[in-house]
Amino acid sequence: MRSFGFYWPGDSFLHRMDPRAKLLAFFAIALAVFWKPYLFSIFFILVFILCLGKLAGFWASWLFSGFSAFLFIFLLGCVSILLQKSGMGKIFLMGGRLAVFLVSANLFSLTTSPFQVGQAVRKLFDSSLGFSSLLVFRFLPLLEEERAKIMRAQVLRGIPLDSRNLLKKIQAYPALLIPLFVLSFQKAEKISTAMLLRSFSSPFSGKPLREIHWRFSDTLFLTLFFAAVLLFCFLPEHLPPIFRYPYP
Repeated sequence: MRSFGFYWPGDSFLHRMDPRAKLLAFFAIALAVFWKPYLFSIFFILVFILCLGKLAGFWASWLFSGFSAFLFIFLLGCVSILLQKSGMGKIFLMGGRLAVFLVSANLFSLTTSPFQVGQAVRKLFDSSLGFSSLLVFRFLPLLEEERAKIMRAQVLRGIPLDSRNLLKKIQAYPALLIPLFVLSFQKAEKISTAMLLRSFSSPFSGKPLREIHWRFSDTLFLTLFFAAVLLFCFLPEHLPPIFRYPYP
Protein backbone atom coordinates (compact mmCIF):
# COMPACT_ATOMS: atom_id res chain seq x y z
CA MET A 1 0.00 0.00 0.00
CA ARG A 2 1.48 3.35 -1.03
CA SER A 3 1.71 6.16 1.50
CA PHE A 4 -0.22 9.43 1.57
CA GLY A 5 1.48 12.28 -0.30
CA PHE A 6 3.08 10.03 -2.93
CA TYR A 7 3.57 11.40 -6.47
CA TRP A 8 2.87 9.09 -9.42
CA PRO A 9 4.43 10.30 -12.71
CA GLY A 10 2.12 10.25 -15.71
CA ASP A 11 0.98 12.05 -18.85
CA SER A 12 -2.73 12.59 -18.12
CA PHE A 13 -4.45 15.97 -18.48
CA LEU A 14 -4.22 16.45 -14.70
CA HIS A 15 -0.47 15.79 -14.74
CA ARG A 16 0.03 18.34 -17.53
CA MET A 17 -2.13 21.00 -15.86
CA ASP A 18 -0.63 24.03 -14.16
CA PRO A 19 -0.22 23.22 -10.43
CA ARG A 20 -1.73 26.59 -9.51
CA ALA A 21 -5.01 25.56 -11.16
CA LYS A 22 -5.03 22.28 -9.23
CA LEU A 23 -4.24 24.07 -5.96
CA LEU A 24 -7.07 26.57 -6.48
CA ALA A 25 -9.44 23.71 -7.33
CA PHE A 26 -8.45 21.93 -4.11
CA PHE A 27 -9.16 25.09 -2.07
CA ALA A 28 -12.53 25.44 -3.83
CA ILE A 29 -13.50 21.88 -2.83
CA ALA A 30 -12.45 22.43 0.79
CA LEU A 31 -14.51 25.64 0.91
CA ALA A 32 -17.54 24.05 -0.77
CA VAL A 33 -17.93 21.09 1.61
CA PHE A 34 -17.94 23.42 4.63
CA TRP A 35 -19.95 26.22 3.03
CA LYS A 36 -22.95 24.12 1.92
CA PRO A 37 -23.12 21.16 4.34
CA TYR A 38 -25.61 18.99 2.45
CA LEU A 39 -24.95 15.27 2.09
CA PHE A 40 -26.32 15.44 -1.47
CA SER A 41 -23.70 18.07 -2.41
CA ILE A 42 -20.86 16.22 -0.68
CA PHE A 43 -21.79 12.92 -2.33
CA PHE A 44 -21.81 14.37 -5.85
CA ILE A 45 -18.59 16.33 -5.28
CA LEU A 46 -16.98 13.07 -4.14
CA VAL A 47 -18.26 11.21 -7.23
CA PHE A 48 -17.03 14.10 -9.41
CA ILE A 49 -13.50 13.88 -7.94
CA LEU A 50 -13.45 10.09 -8.34
CA CYS A 51 -14.41 10.51 -12.01
CA LEU A 52 -11.57 13.00 -12.48
CA GLY A 53 -9.21 10.51 -10.85
CA LYS A 54 -10.41 7.73 -13.17
CA LEU A 55 -9.81 9.97 -16.20
CA ALA A 56 -6.28 10.54 -14.88
CA GLY A 57 -5.77 6.76 -14.59
CA PHE A 58 -6.30 6.18 -10.85
CA TRP A 59 -8.78 3.75 -9.31
CA ALA A 60 -10.89 4.69 -6.29
CA SER A 61 -8.80 2.37 -4.07
CA TRP A 62 -5.75 4.55 -4.80
CA LEU A 63 -7.60 7.74 -3.94
CA PHE A 64 -8.94 6.30 -0.67
CA SER A 65 -5.54 4.98 0.45
CA GLY A 66 -4.33 6.53 3.67
CA PHE A 67 -7.83 6.70 5.21
CA SER A 68 -6.70 4.48 8.10
CA ALA A 69 -4.37 7.27 9.29
CA PHE A 70 -7.44 9.52 9.78
CA LEU A 71 -9.72 6.80 11.16
CA PHE A 72 -8.83 7.61 14.78
CA ILE A 73 -9.80 11.29 14.26
CA PHE A 74 -13.08 10.19 12.67
CA LEU A 75 -13.89 7.87 15.59
CA LEU A 76 -13.15 10.62 18.13
CA GLY A 77 -15.49 12.94 16.21
CA CYS A 78 -18.21 10.28 16.18
CA VAL A 79 -17.94 9.82 19.95
CA SER A 80 -18.12 13.60 20.48
CA ILE A 81 -21.22 13.92 18.25
CA LEU A 82 -22.96 11.01 19.97
CA LEU A 83 -22.23 12.50 23.40
CA GLN A 84 -23.78 15.79 22.25
CA LYS A 85 -26.80 13.83 20.91
CA SER A 86 -26.56 15.63 17.56
CA GLY A 87 -27.83 12.67 15.55
CA MET A 88 -26.46 10.31 12.92
CA GLY A 89 -26.77 12.96 10.22
CA LYS A 90 -23.83 14.88 11.67
CA ILE A 91 -21.72 11.68 11.66
CA PHE A 92 -22.49 11.05 7.98
CA LEU A 93 -21.71 14.70 7.26
CA MET A 94 -18.34 14.56 9.03
CA GLY A 95 -17.46 11.28 7.29
CA GLY A 96 -18.39 12.75 3.90
CA ARG A 97 -16.29 15.85 4.48
CA LEU A 98 -13.32 13.75 5.55
CA ALA A 99 -13.69 11.50 2.49
CA VAL A 100 -13.86 14.48 0.09
CA PHE A 101 -10.84 16.12 1.69
CA LEU A 102 -8.79 12.90 1.66
CA VAL A 103 -9.68 11.92 -1.92
CA SER A 104 -9.02 15.41 -3.32
CA ALA A 105 -5.72 15.69 -1.43
CA ASN A 106 -4.67 12.26 -2.67
CA LEU A 107 -5.54 13.16 -6.28
CA PHE A 108 -3.61 16.41 -5.95
CA SER A 109 -0.50 14.69 -4.57
CA LEU A 110 -0.67 11.87 -7.15
CA THR A 111 -0.70 14.28 -10.09
CA THR A 112 1.54 17.07 -8.73
CA SER A 113 5.24 16.63 -7.97
CA PRO A 114 6.75 18.25 -4.84
CA PHE A 115 8.65 20.67 -7.10
CA GLN A 116 5.40 21.77 -8.77
CA VAL A 117 3.72 22.23 -5.37
CA GLY A 118 6.56 24.49 -4.25
CA GLN A 119 6.38 26.44 -7.51
CA ALA A 120 2.61 26.90 -7.23
CA VAL A 121 2.76 28.12 -3.62
CA ARG A 122 5.70 30.41 -4.45
CA LYS A 123 3.78 31.98 -7.35
CA LEU A 124 0.51 32.36 -5.43
CA PHE A 125 1.76 33.27 -1.96
CA ASP A 126 5.41 33.54 -0.88
CA SER A 127 8.83 32.14 -1.85
CA SER A 128 9.77 30.88 1.64
CA LEU A 129 6.32 29.31 2.06
CA GLY A 130 6.76 27.63 -1.32
CA PHE A 131 10.05 26.06 -0.30
CA SER A 132 8.57 24.90 3.02
CA SER A 133 5.63 23.27 1.25
CA LEU A 134 8.05 21.54 -1.15
CA LEU A 135 9.88 20.00 1.84
CA VAL A 136 6.62 18.93 3.50
CA PHE A 137 5.34 17.14 0.37
CA ARG A 138 8.77 15.61 -0.25
CA PHE A 139 9.10 14.06 3.22
CA LEU A 140 5.50 12.98 3.90
CA PRO A 141 6.01 9.61 2.11
CA LEU A 142 9.39 9.13 3.82
CA LEU A 143 7.89 9.64 7.28
CA GLU A 144 5.14 7.16 6.44
CA GLU A 145 7.77 4.59 5.41
CA GLU A 146 9.71 5.22 8.62
CA ARG A 147 6.52 4.81 10.66
CA ALA A 148 5.90 1.42 9.01
CA LYS A 149 9.49 0.31 9.72
CA ILE A 150 9.32 1.38 13.38
CA MET A 151 5.95 -0.32 13.80
CA ARG A 152 7.26 -3.62 12.38
CA ALA A 153 10.35 -3.44 14.61
CA GLN A 154 8.30 -2.76 17.75
CA VAL A 155 5.89 -5.60 16.93
CA LEU A 156 8.87 -7.98 16.61
CA ARG A 157 9.98 -6.81 20.07
CA GLY A 158 6.63 -7.92 21.47
CA ILE A 159 4.86 -4.57 21.73
CA PRO A 160 1.16 -5.13 20.86
CA LEU A 161 0.80 -2.43 18.19
CA ASP A 162 -1.07 -4.91 15.96
CA SER A 163 -3.39 -6.07 18.74
CA ARG A 164 -7.15 -6.14 18.11
CA ASN A 165 -7.70 -4.94 21.67
CA LEU A 166 -8.17 -1.17 21.28
CA LEU A 167 -7.08 -0.38 24.87
CA LYS A 168 -3.81 -2.33 24.53
CA LYS A 169 -3.17 -0.70 21.17
CA ILE A 170 -3.62 2.81 22.61
CA GLN A 171 -1.33 1.98 25.55
CA ALA A 172 1.35 0.74 23.13
CA TYR A 173 1.24 3.76 20.82
CA PRO A 174 3.92 5.79 22.71
CA ALA A 175 6.40 3.08 21.63
CA LEU A 176 5.65 4.14 18.05
CA LEU A 177 5.22 7.89 18.47
CA ILE A 178 8.35 8.62 20.54
CA PRO A 179 10.87 7.07 18.07
CA LEU A 180 8.98 8.72 15.19
CA PHE A 181 9.24 12.15 16.84
CA VAL A 182 12.97 11.63 17.54
CA LEU A 183 13.54 10.58 13.93
CA SER A 184 11.58 13.62 12.67
CA PHE A 185 13.74 16.00 14.72
CA GLN A 186 16.90 14.32 13.45
CA LYS A 187 15.79 14.69 9.84
CA ALA A 188 14.75 18.32 10.44
CA GLU A 189 18.19 19.09 11.88
CA LYS A 190 19.92 17.54 8.85
CA ILE A 191 17.69 19.50 6.45
CA SER A 192 18.28 22.81 8.28
CA THR A 193 22.06 22.23 8.22
CA ALA A 194 21.97 21.46 4.49
CA MET A 195 19.85 24.57 3.83
CA LEU A 196 22.23 26.83 5.79
CA LEU A 197 25.23 25.43 3.89
CA ARG A 198 23.43 26.25 0.62
CA SER A 199 22.62 29.83 1.76
CA PHE A 200 18.87 29.28 2.02
CA SER A 201 18.83 31.59 5.03
CA SER A 202 18.97 34.57 2.65
CA PRO A 203 15.81 35.76 0.80
CA PHE A 204 15.00 33.74 -2.31
CA SER A 205 15.95 35.70 -5.40
CA GLY A 206 16.99 33.04 -7.89
CA LYS A 207 15.04 31.72 -10.84
CA PRO A 208 14.02 28.04 -10.92
CA LEU A 209 15.34 25.75 -13.62
CA ARG A 210 11.85 24.72 -14.84
CA GLU A 211 9.19 27.42 -14.82
CA ILE A 212 5.46 26.65 -14.78
CA HIS A 213 3.21 28.27 -17.40
CA TRP A 214 -0.52 29.02 -17.30
CA ARG A 215 -2.36 27.96 -20.46
CA PHE A 216 -5.86 28.45 -21.83
CA SER A 217 -6.72 24.82 -20.99
CA ASP A 218 -6.05 25.59 -17.30
CA THR A 219 -8.47 28.53 -17.40
CA LEU A 220 -11.09 26.40 -19.16
CA PHE A 221 -10.73 23.53 -16.66
CA LEU A 222 -10.89 25.85 -13.65
CA THR A 223 -14.00 27.61 -15.01
CA LEU A 224 -15.83 24.31 -15.65
CA PHE A 225 -14.66 22.94 -12.29
CA PHE A 226 -15.94 25.97 -10.35
CA ALA A 227 -19.25 25.82 -12.27
CA ALA A 228 -19.72 22.13 -11.40
CA VAL A 229 -18.92 22.66 -7.71
CA LEU A 230 -21.30 25.64 -7.47
CA LEU A 231 -24.01 23.59 -9.20
CA PHE A 232 -23.64 20.74 -6.67
CA CYS A 233 -23.70 23.26 -3.79
CA PHE A 234 -26.80 25.25 -4.80
CA LEU A 235 -28.86 22.55 -6.51
CA PRO A 236 -30.25 21.04 -3.23
CA GLU A 237 -31.85 24.40 -2.35
CA HIS A 238 -34.14 24.05 -5.38
CA LEU A 239 -35.03 20.41 -4.72
CA PRO A 240 -37.31 18.72 -2.14
CA PRO A 241 -36.20 18.93 1.53
CA ILE A 242 -34.84 15.36 1.51
CA PHE A 243 -31.94 16.58 -0.68
CA ARG A 244 -30.95 19.11 2.02
CA TYR A 245 -30.33 16.45 4.67
CA PRO A 246 -29.27 16.90 7.48
CA TYR A 247 -30.32 20.58 7.22
CA PRO A 248 -33.88 20.67 5.82
